[in-house]
Amino acid sequence: MEPITRETFEDWTTHPVTKKFFKTLINEREDMKEGLVGGNYEFPDLVRGRCQAIALILDITYEALFDEPKRH
Repeated sequence: MEPITRETFEDWTTHPVTKKFFKTLINEREDMKEGLVGGNYEFPDLVRGRCQAIALILDITYEALFDEPKRH
């Protein structure tokens, strides 16, 4: 497997497919949040967990993936 550099990671985050995927996740999360507010789910804790998982994916950083200290 070829090493993943910061530049490769940045290329991935700006790729049109990644952008579309993230937009889909954002929309799904918003729909779930609205459903939670409206009391539409039989198991709201599961939906909250899904929302948290989506948030983790959307907020992923190069440092988090490769366990490097953050540079300031």
